[in-house]
Amino acid sequence: MAPFKSVRCFWHFVACMVMTFTAPSLWALPAEKTLSPYFFIEGGEQGVDLLPLSSTRVTVTLNAVIARIKVVQQYKNDGTRPIHARYVFPASTRAAVHGMRMQIGEQVVVARIQERQKAEGTFGRAKQAGKSAALLTEERANVFTMQVANIMPGDPVRIELEYTELLVPTDGVYEFVYPTVVGPRYAEVPEAGGPARHQWLKNPYLSAGQPPAETFDIQVRVAAGLPIEAMVTPSHTTEVAWQDACQADVSLSPT
Repeated sequence: MAPFKSVRCFWHFVACMVMTFTAPSLWALPAEKTLSPYFFIEGGEQGVDLLPLSSTRVTVTLNAVIARIKVVQQYKNDGTRPIHARYVFPASTRAAVHGMRMQIGEQVVVARIQERQKAEGTFGRAKQAGKSAALLTEERANVFTMQVANIMPGDPVRIELEYTELLVPTDGVYEFVYPTVVGPRYAEVPEAGGPARHQWLKNPYLSAGQPPAETFDIQVRVAAGLPIEAMVTPSHTTEVAWQDACQADVSLSPT
């Protein structure tokens, strides 16, 4: 394999790690990107029964061309009645979800594989009984959703999502992207009555110059397996702690 030349890091509204090799492209996959996970509130109205995002913490390990990502997000029902919602994770076709864990108040829900019809029946019975419940499904290729029923007023919600992603080179450059996040989307009518079946798949975003309301932190460990020539972070101030010539830890500076 050709030597590992350099690593460049960009931290903006999209946080990404760019790695440059001299080797030619090995894969020809669609140029899709993993989008930010978010909540979709069923039947909600803008500004009513808020489920604000308070923090996101991302831990990334880059082992050559494989990125291993763990995302931890904190929400809270600041409304006055129970909320039914969908947690949506639009992944690229190069990503694979390995686990999802949700804590609603004191209740912990761990996603597990179950035959779809049986799983939907179990979720429906729990929802009708007024119990907090969650259902993880793959709506279409690599768009994962977790339905969450009966998030009670005042309940904090903690989401832990783990996935891996294959880094595919473009002109010899390997790039890892983790898009930063905003709060949940709301619909004035239940999504089934909306004009488009998959309207909730659209990812929200912040306008340029609009500061995020939540806290965001990302920690990246680069384990190249070969000597790293250089690391650059042109858009954000970061701190780099070198472990050896092949490994380094990158984090956002506290300022």
